Amino acid sequence: MCLADTVPLPPPSSTPFFAVASMASPVVYFAAAVLVAQSTVALDCSKAPVYVDIHKRAVHQSSAFQYGSFIGVGSPAQNHSLWPSISQNHTSFGAPSYCENGNSTLRNCDVSTGGFFSSQDSTRYVLLRTHAVALAMTYSSHSYVEPNDLTNLDPRQEKLEGRLGRDTVRLYTHYFEVEAASQTLLENSIVEVAEEGTITPAILGMGFSSTVLRDLAAKDVIAGRTYSLYIGQGFDRAGGAVNGSNTFGGYDSGRFTEPVHKYPMNTARMNPMTVRVKDIVITGPKDSNTSTSLFDPIAFPNMVSRPDTFEAELTTDQYPLSLPYQITQNFISRLNAEQDNTWGDNSLRLKSAFEGTLSIVLEDGFTVTLPPRSSHERLEHHSHPRP
Repeated sequence: MCLADTVPLPPPSSTPFFAVASMASPVVYFAAAVLVAQSTVALDCSKAPVYVDIHKRAVHQSSAFQYGSFIGVGSPAQNHSLWPSISQNHTSFGAPSYCENGNSTLRNCDVSTGGFFSSQDSTRYVLLRTHAVALAMTYSSHSYVEPNDLTNLDPRQEKLEGRLGRDTVRLYTHYFEVEAASQTLLENSIVEVAEEGTITPAILGMGFSSTVLRDLAAKDVIAGRTYSLYIGQGFDRAGGAVNGSNTFGGYDSGRFTEPVHKYPMNTARMNPMTVRVKDIVITGPKDSNTSTSLFDPIAFPNMVSRPDTFEAELTTDQYPLSLPYQITQNFISRLNAEQDNTWGDNSLRLKSAFEGTLSIVLEDGFTVTLPPRSSHERLEHHSHPRP
């Protein structure tokens, strides 16, 4: 699972890039190999990557099984399900008080935090300071930024307020096998303990200045500051059954099929994975043999000409799919969609079941297709979304 594995990534690069490819799984959701601000020329493939699976599991001090990366914190261990973020750098956990006394507006807070971290129960926890933690960072250059100084973090609309400390972070590798999970320990690692906020606090920070990647590389555990993610679709809103995986210091070739597509990162953006979209195509049921481009001025006469390509940002934060205004209007017209804010995210809802597909075509021809069942559930919001 190093960079010289069976499915080759693009040639070595001294600038940050990310790569995507079709899934080996029949259901496409998201996968990307991310090389973060480091040359890949001298990676030592004798060092095996660290693999952390993403699945629904029991978490500390919660009655609900929750989907996320299998990661623990503290001594003795308190296990959590963390959602990967490519914009946040610190790994954060919710304090037991996060859902109390109006501290959070997170929907179904007590079963949506990914677990609770009681720092007073850990013999290794050391408080550094209390502060308002803005979960974003500045992509001011291609160079790695030491994330100990909070001035490296940029404010954004949704914040967590809490405290910064050090403790042992535990990366578990399990594979759903009968035997117990193995663990990779990151001792004395910086962690955030969130006490107030509006979002899910259990977040695996994988931004440009990720403390997890920093610690793994500093301890010479991994070959380089490289990260690969397959988010899976085993969580409620996606409605699927395939679990995901994190790979630190390499990539999981079993998640990819050739060809692999390479894109430069736009490091000026909070979400640096940017691509250009040239078409979005909706097909009808298999027996109808129909397809409609949302860019087609013949299908949508209110457009004078075919729209230009537009830039899109890939994010793991699960915001609703946001499209340019005219493309959104064409989508509403074609699928008879209606405005619906049941979930608090201004998403659209279809009035009837959608049995076709939706395909997003990038400028270089790479196409991501949402299959009928996935499209239906995602567009109609049958389950609760994560923030």
